[in-house]
Amino acid sequence: MTQKSLKQFDGDIYRTTGKLAENFRQFVAAFIDFPKPLIAAVNGPAIGAAATTLALVDCAVASDSAYFSTPFSYLGISAEGCSTYTFPQIMGQSMAAQMLYFNHKMSATEALKSGFVSRVIPSAQFDEYIENWIFADRTGIVNTCYPQSMRASKQLVRSADIRRVLHEVNRYECLILRDRFTSDESIKTIEKYFGQNKQKSILNK
Repeated sequence: MTQKSLKQFDGDIYRTTGKLAENFRQFVAAFIDFPKPLIAAVNGPAIGAAATTLALVDCAVASDSAYFSTPFSYLGISAEGCSTYTFPQIMGQSMAAQMLYFNHKMSATEALKSGFVSRVIPSAQFDEYIENWIFADRTGIVNTCYPQSMRASKQLVRSADIRRVLHEVNRYECLILRDRFTSDESIKTIEKYFGQNKQKSILNK
């Protein structure tokens, strides 16, 4: 939540958080319904929505310097991005709890072992690997995989029934998230953030 978003609704925190939650619901819905294969290449930290939406892409790869963090309880908010559904399915209930409840920072190695990413590439080789994997003349995905074939397979994997479940999870998560935005725990975090920034601004003058 930013000062700009609060000003948009004359400081009304409830209208502001409702709008933020709805915008986020639409953002996640775009991942759920996207018909073409989605690839994520992570070469650094993926925090919050950057981590949760990875579970909605079709294939994610990471460099060995990448890590994944969902610090919801640290911020006083709740899980989002369909992670309450996708994380337990991908990495099991215990690791999902570590991520969603206990602010665990998952390394690239852990992400690979848990199935969260499909491959870990040394950072020094990352850009070259991604370029070749997708665009190489004879071996790249673009030149070896027929687009309609990929889309047909994705429709089978991400069926209409699964999309309905994901949309329902997304909707409910955003309702809870809206309420958490106005909780005492979340407000304390916001006040702390703005207080620290104000103090830095004063010190820098």
